[in-house]
Amino acid sequence: MTRLCGLVLNGGKSTRMGTDKSALVLGDRPVLAHVIDTMERLTSIVVISQNRGDYPGYPTVMDHLNDAGPLSGLHAAMEEREEDWFIVAATDMPFVQPEVYTYLLMQRKDKAVIPSFDGLLQPMSGIYPRTMLDTLDRYLHQGGRSVRGLLETTGYTKVSDFSSLKPEILNRHFFNMNTWNEFEQAKELSKFTGR
Repeated sequence: MTRLCGLVLNGGKSTRMGTDKSALVLGDRPVLAHVIDTMERLTSIVVISQNRGDYPGYPTVMDHLNDAGPLSGLHAAMEEREEDWFIVAATDMPFVQPEVYTYLLMQRKDKAVIPSFDGLLQPMSGIYPRTMLDTLDRYLHQGGRSVRGLLETTGYTKVSDFSSLKPEILNRHFFNMNTWNEFEQAKELSKFTGR
């Protein structure tokens, strides 16, 4: 039986906003709580990757390597957890949708499954097998930091055909929030999504 782990990457420095994005409130709850809700619809195991202490009620992993970006969070989770696949979500994508992840899970073979939307690869919304841990570990210890560079090393399944999903689901899922203007857009979107 395949074991899934929902991994929420909450380690960004929010340099463009100057504040913790995950704590910003959409609707009546912080962004991080919304992302966790989606993960809990996919798996009973949800882990938070962050370097600022525990998040109440959820296992937390801290980076094992400094200044390694989001790959460090994935690396730490794979080292500490035993699940077979990691469903990744970053807290700058507050409206991630379970339907998109379910679709990606259906494309699994033996490599990471990475969505591409509007011509852009979206690795922080991908699904990663624990079998890539050794390669990831070597890549990071050799100084690699680019997610795309890692994927080119390991190979991956690119998914760009989402024709079975409604456009509004895709637009919400891949909405990225890194500036105050995008946060204002997110607040407007949350009025229509109930989030």
